[in-house]
Parts: sequence; C-alpha cells; structure tokens
Amino acid sequence: MVYMTHFFGAWMQFIAPMSVLDIKTNYKQKLMFTTLLGSITIVARNIYRWISLPFGVHTMIFALTAVLLMKKIVPELSWMKTIFIIWMNMLVVTIVEILILFPITLYFGVTMRQVESNPLLICLFSGLGSNMGLIIAWGIGKHRNRLKQSVSLGKRM
Repeated sequence: MVYMTHFFGAWMQFIAPMSVLDIKTNYKQKLMFTTLLGSITIVARNIYRWISLPFGVHTMIFALTAVLLMKKIVPELSWMKTIFIIWMNMLVVTIVEILILFPITLYFGVTMRQVESNPLLICLFSGLGSNMGLIIAWGIGKHRNRLKQSVSLGKRM
C-alpha cells in the first residue's frame, strides 16, 4: 500500500502541472514518468537503510530525478519551466502537509507509527492527503481547459 502511494504521487506530480499549463501529453509519457519516478522515490526513501546519510538526501534525489525525467519525457519544456514545475509541485505538497495534515494528526492524536501500520490511514494521509493540492490543481486545470475549449468552439460557429 505504501508503494502504491508513491506511484500515485508521481502520477499527480506529472498530470497536475500538465493540466494547469495545458500541455498535451500521451499515455506513454504519463506511464513512463509515473513508473520511473515512483520507483526512484521508493529507492530514495529506503536509501537510509543502506547508507548513512543526512536526512533530506532523499528529497534532493527526488527533485533532481523528477526534473531530469520531466525534461526527458516532455522535451518541449524548457529547463527553467521544468525546474519551476517540480519546485511548485513540492511546494504545494509541503504546504498541504503543513496546513492540513499536521493539524489533523494533532487534532485526532494520530501518530506516524499509527499511520504507517494502518492501510486506510496510509491511503488517506500519504496518498490522498499529501497530494490534495495537486488533485485540486489538476481539477482546476481540467475545468479551465474545458471552458477554454468550449469558448473557442463557440467562436467558430
């Protein structure tokens, strides 16, 4: 269950900004980014078991890999836009965790040990909770693109 949340997060890291920026991607690009970044996230989070490194190294590995993957998979993006997209994704997830998830865990008295041992809490906190900002951004992008498309169709008639 924990690993599935990493793949869901990787998928949201790709489709949310593409939706907001109205960049068309195909299923192969989505699948490739999700699979590779999800796998790398799992390895990066478990790197502390094998090597003694300072905490936070997995975040740097994640960010660097995400930038390189997005640039390789969506070549029409500039390096600056790619870095900005990944930085904004990480910022949105961090803000949601600080402003929403942390107060909820304090209010209900939920510990990280409880979250890690309960599949339902893993899904709620790690899967949906952390990615709530990206889910909302994806929905807003889809809605805006639909409105833009209907307006352009209306002008042609």
